[in-house]
Amino acid sequence: MGVIFSHIPKSAGTSIVDSLFGQKSRHVPVLRYAAFDHQLFNDSFKFTFVRNPWARIHSAYHYLHRVVGKGDKFLDWTWATHHLSDRHSFENFILGLRDLRYRSAVKRYPHFRDQVDWISIPGRGVVMDFIGRFESLELDFAHVCKLHGRPDLTLPRLRPGTGQGYREAYTEQMADLVADIYRRDIDALGYDF
Repeated sequence: MGVIFSHIPKSAGTSIVDSLFGQKSRHVPVLRYAAFDHQLFNDSFKFTFVRNPWARIHSAYHYLHRVVGKGDKFLDWTWATHHLSDRHSFENFILGLRDLRYRSAVKRYPHFRDQVDWISIPGRGVVMDFIGRFESLELDFAHVCKLHGRPDLTLPRLRPGTGQGYREAYTEQMADLVADIYRRDIDALGYDF
């Protein structure tokens, strides 16, 4: 049986791929795997890890804001410089998403796309066999390892975040705005602030 991991950005995927597969990760929506080889897709164990939308957007902003002005060597650097250089605080960034043109540009970038876009197929919905949660990362990763006969694997912390709790970064207005923006994820994945 094959294994398909759909790496949703900012959900510990880099560490998961390194540990399980010993390689670098790529962000590929599950739909592309299905289009490439339908039979292999159906025969494969498909899994992902998701994250609380408020925590995920907080993490993505800080990850990308750190590379503003670094140059154009990497796509993240270029995108961040273009879209975040005038967003000097997380609050300014979130409140800026009230502008629907800016919101559209942000949500097209992989780090801010709805998580359900990574793990769904139109007409079929979410197609994953297992959805782990960032919030129970160690336990859910151990479950995946056990399923694949590799219970001895450990999970490295390759891209640790800021260590800041996300809740303190939000005002009620900001939290409500993120709830509106990521309503699909919240409803499909059962998250709340």
